[in-house]
Amino acid sequence: MDDWRSGQGGSCDTEDDTEIPEPEHLAENQERADRFLQSVVIPAMERAAQALNKVGRRTSLVTGHNLAGMIVLYHGQEEFQYVIQVTVTPPIVYAAPSMVLFDPKSGEGHETGGVLREGPQDYDVDTISKEEIIRHFLGEYKRQVP
Repeated sequence: MDDWRSGQGGSCDTEDDTEIPEPEHLAENQERADRFLQSVVIPAMERAAQALNKVGRRTSLVTGHNLAGMIVLYHGQEEFQYVIQVTVTPPIVYAAPSMVLFDPKSGEGHETGGVLREGPQDYDVDTISKEEIIRHFLGEYKRQVP
């Protein structure tokens, strides 16, 4: 069988036939993402949950691969879901919120994405504080839940 690179006009030629290495900072950035979720997002969700529990809401923390957040229940029904999803790339570790607002009559959820900050989205998780996560969560909760 012919070499797959033949007939490509040199566009697929490489200096050597070694595999392309993993980006060198990917493992380090995954560790940063894990640290951010454990030391910033989860404690922020726990503090916000305490505030909501005081006003008759029940809460449940959720965690998964590169995400953490909370489900808010009112009278036993899901009312609101808030998750911070972390995207890990070699140059940056980026965090973005996603929310689900549940219709109390139908129980259907309506998902929306969002941003933590206005303006350029080139910030890294190292610059996001617990207080910023709490402010954003409570702002979205108050804005979306009647």
